[in-house]
Amino acid sequence: METTQSTTSTNGRWMSATAFVGGSAPKGCPSWEEHRERDGCSEEACNAAKDDAVRALKQKLKDHGHDACSPYVHARSTCQKGPGCESSNQEGLVTTGEGSLVTTIAYRPPHLDVAAAQPYFLTLQNNSGRDWVLYVYQTLPKQTSTMLSLAWFASPYPIAPQDSIEFQWFIDYNFVWGDTGILKPGIKYKASGPRDANPTTLNSTTFGYNSAGSPTLSTPQLDPENKGTLVINDLGNLPDLKFSVGIGMSGVGTFVEQAGPNLQHFFTPTPVYWVGAATERRVGDVLDIKTVTRTAPVMYEVGVFEKTMILNSSNQWVSGS
Repeated sequence: METTQSTTSTNGRWMSATAFVGGSAPKGCPSWEEHRERDGCSEEACNAAKDDAVRALKQKLKDHGHDACSPYVHARSTCQKGPGCESSNQEGLVTTGEGSLVTTIAYRPPHLDVAAAQPYFLTLQNNSGRDWVLYVYQTLPKQTSTMLSLAWFASPYPIAPQDSIEFQWFIDYNFVWGDTGILKPGIKYKASGPRDANPTTLNSTTFGYNSAGSPTLSTPQLDPENKGTLVINDLGNLPDLKFSVGIGMSGVGTFVEQAGPNLQHFFTPTPVYWVGAATERRVGDVLDIKTVTRTAPVMYEVGVFEKTMILNSSNQWVSGS
């Protein structure tokens, strides 16, 4: 994986962001990353660094003839902090990327655990006799009827027989919201205003209209009474049946619920990964997990970070590794 970095600060007070080519990108897109820094320790510095990294990676793709890959460029939801922002985080020194251009050493933010730094890979191989859109979604062990799963990854086009697609992600969580109207299976959910989350340190946020009249999520805080669970509290100024809120992983929405005045939403992030095949599917599609077909769970054993699932000639999923 090729990775480059731009450094703008020498005093240790910086926020570093990473942009990458997402796992749903077409076959042939390079697995490149770009890292950019901005001075300061604020959320604004983090967001500016993300924007810089995304622009730089898109320009690099364009310069190398990979324009078609640009729509699949994303920024990691979590920024890394310089030692001047988190002086107590010296022990969090980690290698975040190694490539032909540079090896990047950075400090892990305190709310990013070890698992989040480890990429996971999933290859979906179509050995059936038909073209299928191959996709990935998540479920929760105690998923309620009001909590809907989203198509998390999806191939941008049908995958032909004997072809495959690879998805990549990190286990870092975020809160999301969307202006969906009535939330129901079949609609497309577009996540807005994501906020970094962590079940043990940044696990609670509020959603509602701010003083300027804009719907938004607050900066996540620790809710010690619900440690281990991601909590969204809806404000009383929200209309009913207009917005939805939820959580995502690796910058993409995974679960949503209908928002409403003074409602609370609890998500316990112990997901099960599922693969599926459909004639049509888009990232963000709201799924009815009781009716989707040609699906199968994917289990990652402890210490395993790469899996292959094969859709066989009977249109059934089998493990390839």
